[in-house]
Amino acid sequence: TLSKHRITQATVRQQFAQQEEQQGLLNHQIQKLKIDIDQLVSLLINKGYSQVIAETLKLLAHIDTLSLLDSSKIELGKRKESLKNTLTQYETLSESLSTMRNDIEALDKEQRELTSTINEIESNSEKIAWAIENLDKKYLDNFSELTVLKTDILALLNKYSADKNQSGTKTAIRFSLQSLQPLITSIENQTVLSNVDAQAQINTLRQCHSSLLEIKKQFNDYREDQQTLKTSLGRLETQIETKQSQLDKEENELVKLVQLAAEKADTLTQLKTNRDDVLADKDPEAEEKRLREALEQSQIEQTSAQRQLDNAEHILSQLLDKQRHVTEQVTIVQGTLNTQEDSFKLILATSDFADEIDFTNARLPINERNALRQQQQHIDYALKQTQFLLEETKKALADKQANPLTVDDRETLVQQHSQAQDEFNKRIESIGAISQRLKDNENKKTTQQAQLEAITDQKDKLQVWRQLNDLIGSNSGKKFRTFAQGLTFDIMISHANTQLQKMSNRYLLVRDDGNPLELNVMDDYQGGEVRSTKNLSGGEGFIISLALALGLSQMASQNIRVDSLFLDEGFGTLDEESLDIALDTLTNLQQEGKLIGVISHVQALKDRILTQIKVEKLSGGFSRISGQGCHKVVSEKAS
Repeated sequence: TLSKHRITQATVRQQFAQQEEQQGLLNHQIQKLKIDIDQLVSLLINKGYSQVIAETLKLLAHIDTLSLLDSSKIELGKRKESLKNTLTQYETLSESLSTMRNDIEALDKEQRELTSTINEIESNSEKIAWAIENLDKKYLDNFSELTVLKTDILALLNKYSADKNQSGTKTAIRFSLQSLQPLITSIENQTVLSNVDAQAQINTLRQCHSSLLEIKKQFNDYREDQQTLKTSLGRLETQIETKQSQLDKEENELVKLVQLAAEKADTLTQLKTNRDDVLADKDPEAEEKRLREALEQSQIEQTSAQRQLDNAEHILSQLLDKQRHVTEQVTIVQGTLNTQEDSFKLILATSDFADEIDFTNARLPINERNALRQQQQHIDYALKQTQFLLEETKKALADKQANPLTVDDRETLVQQHSQAQDEFNKRIESIGAISQRLKDNENKKTTQQAQLEAITDQKDKLQVWRQLNDLIGSNSGKKFRTFAQGLTFDIMISHANTQLQKMSNRYLLVRDDGNPLELNVMDDYQGGEVRSTKNLSGGEGFIISLALALGLSQMASQNIRVDSLFLDEGFGTLDEESLDIALDTLTNLQQEGKLIGVISHVQALKDRILTQIKVEKLSGGFSRISGQGCHKVVSEKAS
């Protein structure tokens, strides 16, 4: 906030004054330390250390600490000028001097930190002296380690350089082995190379390392390729065995196919020969067409012949059945004939006829006998029928006599028969009339079905208009207005809910089911309970109203850019949490480039909002405004 910024500026101003005093002390201590370090370096150089350590100490001796401090002093001077300019701009706003006590404590803390920093610098100086004393020991240890490393590196390089394979990598190793000879000599003699030579040897070692890594990678690739080849070889052997078995099988099948092809070729040659013999100079297509037609005619004739053959077989089966039946009858007749011959012979012996010839001569002619036999058969049949009818009549008569249908006399029965006939005729006429009515009913049902389908179509069309009537239909246009306003209302609620979620995830705006243009609030902290806007607290009502205003401005911004938002009062009813939520929302809108104006008398807003225009009440009904952008206007009369 602005007040904190002012306090920070004042604090920095005093801090800068204190740092100037501390800087003088630090300059004096650093000069003293520089003299001590120079003496230590001179002492160490006189002890006769190696060339590398001597060069290192000379570099340490030539470090110009004062020049670094001078540059820091120049930068601090620039910062001081910028801070002075800033303090000059905010001198008129230094109304919060009472908060300087806390900042003085912070400065004390920073002063203690500076003291600890100075102590660390002194301890670091002691550590540097101790490190210089241990450099010689580490120097010898390093040469021992370098000797071991040299042995290992040479063994490794000689191993790969001795290989007869003339790859680029191994050639580079052989060349590097020659280039490393100065380094090997330096390690054996425990002498230090110059920086240029040392850097060259390091580059050579790096090249060797890269070459060894390349060889290792090649070896790993070779091992992986070898393993892959072994796997592939095993798989190929299996495939070869399988393919060999398949090949043997296919060769056998090929031999059979060759034989079959030869047979087919011979057959084709024979067929071609037969075709040439049959067709001679005839057109094959015409002959094929003729033969196809003949084949179709033959198939038709075959079907007809097959049908006739089936009929003949059926007739033959029937004839065979009859033959079997006749054979059985002949056998029976033959037995009967034999029996009758025996009887005839016995009767003939007891008759007056001398022999069979006399009996035959005494018989009537065959025609008369057949006629008489037929008459006898007719008479016998008629007699049997007459006897059967006589028996049936007797039974019916006995039943009628035992159970008479009526006890009325004949005249009464005749009269009843006449009445029954008249009733029968009336029933027949009624049946005819009913049949006609049923026929008319079927015709009417057919006509009515078409009407019902038309009615169904009209009902479907009516349903659409009925829904439109329920939504927007009224003679005053109120429903349509409500419907159209409800669509816009839904869009505004959607935008308002988007803004409301940024402020709080507790509330959700929904439309009232009973009143389409009224709002309800769904409280997620109370299990989704729907609350009326009439029972919201002051803070809740303010947040909802702010969300609706932002949603409405977002709707308007689709056609017109809305960059300004003014809030008149309402903050006095908010608790601390609701006030923070509202102010965070307004801050986010300001960061999006919108101009937010707040009219309020709440002190918390005054502390948090930097840019303010104050209205002070004066006597006589006048007021005075002051703040950024406000200037005193002198009237012409007063001038």
